[in-house]
Amino acid sequence: MRHKLLVCLILILVCSLSLAFSASNEAKVFRGIPLPTPSYTEGISSTTFLQSYSPSRFIIGNGNDIYSFGLSKNDDDHKTFDVSASVQYDKIRADSLVTSYTDRVEKWRYDEYLFSLSYTALSFNFDAGTDKSIFVRLDTTAGLFYRGNLNFQMLQNLIHRMGNLEELYLPYVGESKSAYFRGLASFSFLVLPEFSLNGSVSAYYANELRFSCDAGFSFKFLSFSLNYDQKFFIYTLLDLGFMQISYERDLASTFGYGTYKFDLLSFFRPVKYRDSDIYFSTGVTPFLETSFHSHRVLVPITNQIGVNVVNRFQTGFPKGSKADTKIVRFERNYVQYAVGATYTPFDLYGFRPFVEADIGLAHWQIDKIFLDKDKPRVVVPALTTVFVRLSVGTWLIPEGFIKADYTTISVEVSGELNYYFGSDKITDYLRNDSFHSKDYVYKPVVPSFRIALAVGIDTTAN
Repeated sequence: MRHKLLVCLILILVCSLSLAFSASNEAKVFRGIPLPTPSYTEGISSTTFLQSYSPSRFIIGNGNDIYSFGLSKNDDDHKTFDVSASVQYDKIRADSLVTSYTDRVEKWRYDEYLFSLSYTALSFNFDAGTDKSIFVRLDTTAGLFYRGNLNFQMLQNLIHRMGNLEELYLPYVGESKSAYFRGLASFSFLVLPEFSLNGSVSAYYANELRFSCDAGFSFKFLSFSLNYDQKFFIYTLLDLGFMQISYERDLASTFGYGTYKFDLLSFFRPVKYRDSDIYFSTGVTPFLETSFHSHRVLVPITNQIGVNVVNRFQTGFPKGSKADTKIVRFERNYVQYAVGATYTPFDLYGFRPFVEADIGLAHWQIDKIFLDKDKPRVVVPALTTVFVRLSVGTWLIPEGFIKADYTTISVEVSGELNYYFGSDKITDYLRNDSFHSKDYVYKPVVPSFRIALAVGIDTTAN
């Protein structure tokens, strides 16, 4: 805790000195007053390098049930994590997906691997009136599917050892191989500029014939749909070009699954970015003897003032080495949402300091899961408390220096002070969590720091 407090105080001190430096100056734009700042009109982008690179997309990704965004308790549906890669060239796409499944209660695990090649056999777009159009596409896919032992248990335990988590060893069960075929018909109806209604139906074969469908809408870089593939679930996508963040939530349970993907070729495409209309960052916030995933959205209102929304969450299972018993697992879902204001005084050689204050709700949820399948889950009633947060931070890379598609990319660091009302109730509640010792005391004021990947988004880019 001492080293976290020291880092927090150092960040606050550095950024506070920057704020004081700007006290006697006037504002010009949201990014700050006219202090000496180099121009990054070109920046680092695709417009000057590898223009002739053939593939249009090369995407790598990772999914995990711990990426819940606080929207699901993540009851285990056995899907643990996945690693994916995809290459797009004109109408041809190659996909590779490896997924690991585990069941601690029934004592089994298996891995799945799917490799496929897809071809857009048909696509056409026709005018449906003023600013309206309909796009229809037919894709065909063929590949190979394998289920069995790909030794992902070794990879999972390596990650667990790096995170000081309990290792998991389960026997592999079953093995099967199959050809994979899929036919997909999709449509998109552009109702308003940058707003469309979307849908698709498909049939696919991997050991057995199955059907799936979805219907939803898209607006700019956001998408939402209701999907069916053996079960109903909602699907959301934030597409920032170089980075895609998706989340799906099972409607029949509290299970959710998130995925982060990165398009490595986005830096070699013509840049559409001109200026930032909205800011988004994703990172980690270490505190409470653990690390919370955190997201921050900032919408500028005036030249220097903006409205921000903060989301922090920690889900899944704490370190098993601290569990009270070998037959009980403690599943937690801690989520915090806050809204407030941000003040950005200036931009000096890439350092864009800010100070923000917000107020929000912290939701604490713990379940006790018995590894004996005959014993039911014990749900500890959730606790909700109010908290306020003060944060002082800065961008470390000049806005516009690194550009991809319609975004600019930077690194964001900040020091934070969090005040939680009802700390005595939180202390009593968290002692149910095996992550915390029985003499754990939750203090009202909790220092923390945050490091994140920050993105400025040009929402007007076509």
